[in-house]
Amino acid sequence: EVGLSFAITKIATGDVVALVDVLNLANKGKTPRVTQKALEEYIENEDTDIDDLFDQVMGFFGKSNATKRQTKQILEAIKTEA
Repeated sequence: EVGLSFAITKIATGDVVALVDVLNLANKGKTPRVTQKALEEYIENEDTDIDDLFDQVMGFFGKSNATKRQTKQILEAIKTEA
């Protein structure tokens, strides 16, 4: 649970390493599996809209039953600190 909180916080604040980690974990057990190297190359590609990718991942966290409450609390805390 703490790891999820840190991941959400880091992604909400634009941490690219956390984004790769979350995408890599979300892809675990999938066939075919996207490699971490492929994810990193995708993110580094100048044609990739990194802001949109962050928004999509945060959108998933905000809508998923398992993470939406925690995401809302974290985003509210970030806004209060800003």
